[in-house]
Amino acid sequence: MSRTAQPSQQPSIRHTALAAVATFCLLSHAHAQSTWTLTTLHPPGPAISSQLESAGPLQGGYITLSVGVQNAAVWDGTPSSLVNLHPPGATRSLVQGGGDGQQVGRANFLSLEVPVRAMLWTGSASSVVDLHPAGWAFSEANDAAGGQQVGVAQFSAAFVTSAVMWTGTAESFVRLDPPNGTGASRALGTDGVQQVGTWVGGFGGSSNIRAALWSGSAASHVDLHPESGLLSTASDVSRGQQVGYVRLPASQPGGDPQDAASLWTGSAASWVNLNPAGASSSRATGVFNGLQVGSARTALGERASLWRGTAASWVDLHAFVPPQYSSSRATDISTVNGFLIISGDGFNTATNRTEALIWTAPGPDCDTLDPAPVNTSVEFEAVQAIFTGGAGQPARCTTCHSPSTSAGLSLAPENAFAALVNVDSSQNPTLKRVIPFLADSSLLFRKVNCNNPGVGSRMPLGRPVLSLDEQRLIRDWINQGALLRQRVLGDGFE
Repeated sequence: MSRTAQPSQQPSIRHTALAAVATFCLLSHAHAQSTWTLTTLHPPGPAISSQLESAGPLQGGYITLSVGVQNAAVWDGTPSSLVNLHPPGATRSLVQGGGDGQQVGRANFLSLEVPVRAMLWTGSASSVVDLHPAGWAFSEANDAAGGQQVGVAQFSAAFVTSAVMWTGTAESFVRLDPPNGTGASRALGTDGVQQVGTWVGGFGGSSNIRAALWSGSAASHVDLHPESGLLSTASDVSRGQQVGYVRLPASQPGGDPQDAASLWTGSAASWVNLNPAGASSSRATGVFNGLQVGSARTALGERASLWRGTAASWVDLHAFVPPQYSSSRATDISTVNGFLIISGDGFNTATNRTEALIWTAPGPDCDTLDPAPVNTSVEFEAVQAIFTGGAGQPARCTTCHSPSTSAGLSLAPENAFAALVNVDSSQNPTLKRVIPFLADSSLLFRKVNCNNPGVGSRMPLGRPVLSLDEQRLIRDWINQGALLRQRVLGDGFE
């Protein structure tokens, strides 16, 4: 792999000049990962350091003007595009996360009765919204997506923290404290559907911090902590995948515990250790479409990192950073105009400061899925449930693909199976909607897995795309023969 570092003055990643990096191809396998291009976002002016916490069309973070004095900031892909979000009257402000055009964090006000308050912005200082819930002693927001903001608040009489969620206003405040917790919890990430963070179970204390997953309410809490861990944290979530780290016991007597970057898919039993071979520790901080980012500590120092679901898939993003940077970390990952963008920062030994960085590369056309099957015997009933919803889940497809408004295809329970398997597409009769045993050649799978399926648009149209596990379920059903029901033989499934 070659190392490419772009000049710091680049056109915005939101404009056509980003096509200059189109020659850098992102291949489908992590071991064949191509060259990424790097942009330094540290702005001209008096800032002594800059850090990025969120990726996306706008990159959120903060600049440090002097020791202990930070200003929340947002960038649009270039150093000169920085917009200072610092609220009037604040002594300190930080962007700690964000997504879908929103930035969230906190601001300090010496003039207010509650000095530390959760803040929401949409790209400008004048857009600031104070999210602090009335009657509470402290609040901060850590992430935003899909119109949700998540964070933590502390009630004045309790001296414990509560994971919280907002939908754009202080009055929309919802507590996510698990019913069986000790009252100490934090929400760190959201994708607009699920929320992740930490909670304290049992007798409490820092040694019992456990990764947590919610779906919009305290009652929906799921404990993600694996049995082998000393403590754990979930930092981000995207379409059914959660990332963070698990602290593992020392591998030998007298040794130190190891923080291992971690991946979950909705349960403690799904935990995957992402720590790369040879790394003494690692943490994952961002996830998007089957890709995970964070940092790993190796013999060469802290290295910004990318994974595709396994420890063996690790990509050292620091390999694309100029040699004057002694360390780096990746904090978030997203897409902009078909390009992957990873936010982070690195320490520049030439300037003796931490500087905001972004890595960019052409994004994959199709989502990256774990090759392992979700279930070794998928029946069509499970696929139909994705189409029609159920058990508290909304209909994903049948609002359009119904007998009355079929858009050329009815996915209603009485029609779907017969309308899919070995049936020509109405959009292109040379293609089959479902070809048994061949998911990659089946238009149904490409429609839900790829941004450009080759015929028409990605589905569901105008709605959130299917989770990675929902896509895998459809893939596995097709690859197992696209049967209505599995036929059970004496020695197992046919």
